[in-house]
Amino acid sequence: MAIFSWGFHGNFLQWLCLAAAGIMIWEFVFYYVLTDVLMLLDWQTNRGTVGGKQLSGKATILMFAVMVGVRFLFWLNWFPGLLSKDTFGQIQQAIGNVPYSNHHSWLHTMLIRAFLTGGVYQHRIALMSLTDLVFSSVLLLWILHHYYERTSIRMWLPAAVVYTLGPLHCIFSVSIRKDPFFAYAVLGYTLVLLLMEEQSRKEGKPRWYMWPVYIVATFLFCFLRTNGLYAWVLALPFLLWHFRKQLKGWLISVGICLLLIVTYKSVILPGFHVIEPDIVESLSVPLQQIAYTIQKDGEFSEYDKEIIGNIVDMELMGEYYTEWMSDPVKNIIRGSGHQEYIGENKGEFIKMYLSVGMKNPVEYMTAFLFQSRGYWHQKSTDFLYYENGVYSGASELGIVRAPLLPAGISGKIDSLMELYEDAWNTFWSLALNTYVVVVLWIYAMIKRKCCFHFIPLAGIFVTLIIATPVGNMFRYVYGIYLVLPLLALQTGVEGMKAETD
Repeated sequence: MAIFSWGFHGNFLQWLCLAAAGIMIWEFVFYYVLTDVLMLLDWQTNRGTVGGKQLSGKATILMFAVMVGVRFLFWLNWFPGLLSKDTFGQIQQAIGNVPYSNHHSWLHTMLIRAFLTGGVYQHRIALMSLTDLVFSSVLLLWILHHYYERTSIRMWLPAAVVYTLGPLHCIFSVSIRKDPFFAYAVLGYTLVLLLMEEQSRKEGKPRWYMWPVYIVATFLFCFLRTNGLYAWVLALPFLLWHFRKQLKGWLISVGICLLLIVTYKSVILPGFHVIEPDIVESLSVPLQQIAYTIQKDGEFSEYDKEIIGNIVDMELMGEYYTEWMSDPVKNIIRGSGHQEYIGENKGEFIKMYLSVGMKNPVEYMTAFLFQSRGYWHQKSTDFLYYENGVYSGASELGIVRAPLLPAGISGKIDSLMELYEDAWNTFWSLALNTYVVVVLWIYAMIKRKCCFHFIPLAGIFVTLIIATPVGNMFRYVYGIYLVLPLLALQTGVEGMKAETD
């Protein structure tokens, strides 16, 4: 921490010098290390190919049995499924105890409601997590089956092991939180784009049934998590440019998607009286930058102090600043401040925010890096899943963790998962997810392979770091982690060249 912090204090010139040195170091890393990695990928993609054979029916059934069987063991151990405090809040909405809110995906809340209709809540939650287990297994198995004849065995086998036996994929498959649902929406959306590209390359255009599949995949991608919509919009121009030879079909499908998005946002949500997230929820990073500047006794004009004072007490805002999480600052504004002032005076708030930033650029940059560093700083760690299984407050509805395995076996599984979590945080990280995506993307561009499917992931990453409420949360980037094996498999596919005209 001391080394990391030192780089962001001092004058602005010192910071620029450190940034320049960092760029030169990364250039060295990419030139020497990345070159060797790309040579290894070349070796893998050109040797040991499957030879065009399809995965046999018996092998497919066996893989599915193993995949479901391993996940079923996790389901038995964390029965009825993983359920956090946030998910309990959605359950309260789903059964009508509190008003609907879109703070957490209302679409996901409605999915929970569909499962909770009738019956004992404990059993209905178990049914939902079991259904998630099966459907996620089907999707992963389909991907492995599809790529078995298209890539090298050395690329396929690691992906098969990770997707079939990976503990994090297993435990997230029995979670009813919105994060794994969004992650599988990201995986499905990426897969749909790749299938449409493959069909366009071989047959001149996507098959007719892919258009409605794309529309459904887009809707889930956009509304199972807030930043999905922004990531889709950011990727849209690149998507239309890539598929410009089939522009008519894409414009029609995108038009339908936009119509659905507008209808959902302006008709369906208001029609069900769904409350949108409060304004401070979308200002995590700006509020953190202002609070950090206050804490470090930065420079403020009288105008700046007046605007901030209209929102919350400045001294209190600086006192509650926490470098890795924005909730303390947001909650103090919600509790003793006047966040409605921001909504009623957006122009004044933006003017103040820019004014403070111009006078305190180092503080703004430091606060931004602290808030987002878990997604790019290799040494950042995080808990990977909800270890308690079920939020304690859910017991009022009769929902409690009740393992269906003997206590001794259940305890050993818990211990093994703790060891795995420690090992994951030692040898992997949230940031390494980002680096692997970058390496695969660079490799695809060097080999002139199709690489437009990286754009939605880039959109997710960009929207996350500019608005993240927490600086190192695995569940926020589980979608990227889940897609990594698919990206590796696609990178090994020969013949997927980018358009040259």
